Amino acid sequence: MIELRHLTKRYRTTTAVDDLTATIGPGVVTALVGPHGAGKTTLLRLVLGLVPPTRGTATVMGRRYADLPDPMRRVGVLLDPPGAHGGLRVRDHLLWLARSNGIPGRRVAEVCGLTGLEGAGRRRIRTLPPGLLLRLGIAGTLLGDPDTLIIDGPTTGFAPAGATWAGTLLRTLAGAGRTVLVTGRRIDELDGAADRFLVLNRGRLVADGSADDLVRADAAESVLVRCDDPGYLARRLTAAGAGVRFADRDALLVTGLRGADIHRLTVRCAVRLHELTPQHTTLEQAYRDLVGSRVAR
Repeated sequence: MIELRHLTKRYRTTTAVDDLTATIGPGVVTALVGPHGAGKTTLLRLVLGLVPPTRGTATVMGRRYADLPDPMRRVGVLLDPPGAHGGLRVRDHLLWLARSNGIPGRRVAEVCGLTGLEGAGRRRIRTLPPGLLLRLGIAGTLLGDPDTLIIDGPTTGFAPAGATWAGTLLRTLAGAGRTVLVTGRRIDELDGAADRFLVLNRGRLVADGSADDLVRADAAESVLVRCDDPGYLARRLTAAGAGVRFADRDALLVTGLRGADIHRLTVRCAVRLHELTPQHTTLEQAYRDLVGSRVAR
């Protein structure tokens, strides 16, 4: 379990993390998402004790990370691509990691099996494509069979099939009772992997919930309307208390009135309708509404 209490980090005039409180528990994949500069990487560094907080606390399994005995057996961490010598073979790199942390060498074969590296053990690291390099990093986090995993961008660098594999692995690991915290800039890349989203924007926690929770919170019912005279209809809808914006040159997006009410108004106004379609909020749209134009494409 990871516990954050009023966690704050300021750099002179910039607040990178702003009074953040959250509990990240076992059994689910929790994704920390937000645009570039939202504070995700700073938050992970605070959790791992790489930078001191200005205020507040961050604990892992009830202790500061620096106070954990045998940290590699407690927490598996991947913040950057694995810092491995390109001339080393995959198996040798993992074996060195294991032995330097008191982990039995047999664990190397086990994590290679978990991460699809069985056939890559003799390859030199400099020859690995980005997807296999990321698998190697994930394999390193699993060597100690830790209860907690912290992985920055677990699907970045993968082709779609690899991203699906990573999501399935993370869910499997969480399903076995581990605490799994991952990060990403694009919420759609983590939709299939994460059970819970913590959305950061400018250092503040602006949403916390499942994909369905985020969509429901954003789901002001709207109706797409196409007609012969959208300008005139927009004025009449606004006068009736609706929210109206142009979706394109001849289409309106209307909130605050049901489709049946809009239809009755068009009949009274003698406006010919071409389309009247209820709209459904997507997870991506809910995320964009939370973080605005700063979201990465």
